[in-house]
Amino acid sequence: MRIFRRCFAPLVGLLALIATPLAAQEHPITWSLASRERAPHQGNQFVVVVAAKIPFGWHLYSTTQPPGGPVQTVISVTGDNFVLSGGVRVRDPDMAPDNNFNIITETYVDSVTFALPVTAPIAGKQ
Repeated sequence: MRIFRRCFAPLVGLLALIATPLAAQEHPITWSLASRERAPHQGNQFVVVVAAKIPFGWHLYSTTQPPGGPVQTVISVTGDNFVLSGGVRVRDPDMAPDNNFNIITETYVDSVTFALPVTAPIAGKQ
């Protein structure tokens, strides 16, 4: 349990980073973090799943939302214990015209899951 807490604490910080833009609103989206890996080993890659539960009437902009409109969702890993070791995998977003921005926006409704390939780097190597 101690290893789990020490290793995954920085990833919990990731959730706070993701949810920060929502702080000015009502905190409508609920975020969760999970991994099947109980005790990650240095140098080994594993997948961390970040899930967003989006209430009815709300949406989340995609990670690929083009510029010129709403701000895209950014998923990143912070701290020194883990590094993102590949592209974030996520399903294709819904695309629809948005009259507020006069562009096609990319959004998710209901829920979406992001799969992050993560590695615990070997001490002294980056």
